[in-house]
Amino acid sequence: MSIERGTTPTDHSEDDEHGTADAGVPGPGVDAPLFAAPVFEGLDEALRRFAEHSPVVVGLDFDGALAPIVSDPAAAQVLPTSAQAIAQLDMIPGVEVAIISGRDAEDVARLADPPAGTRVVGSHGAQQGTIV
Repeated sequence: MSIERGTTPTDHSEDDEHGTADAGVPGPGVDAPLFAAPVFEGLDEALRRFAEHSPVVVGLDFDGALAPIVSDPAAAQVLPTSAQAIAQLDMIPGVEVAIISGRDAEDVARLADPPAGTRVVGSHGAQQGTIV
């Protein structure tokens, strides 16, 4: 069933296992939550205005964002797509990258292996440094 923004489903032939269909949840035929449509209208313009400022600091959380949560914290690794995104952000003039964590800053720097110039904020903000 294809659902257009601003409409609600009336055909429940594709109901989930619980007998309900939710047009607000992305999935087959729904590329974004319907309730978010008004947000998209102003979000693009707001992001463009924000990007005009320099420098822009992009803060990225380590555990659960750049690296998946794992049972052994010492085994956490940055996902390849996350490492690629950090490298691409690092190359944009006027963009500074910061990796933020509750972990010790040195541990984050070792595990994340970010490019030179990346800021590392550890111990919930108590430790700060820059990769050289």
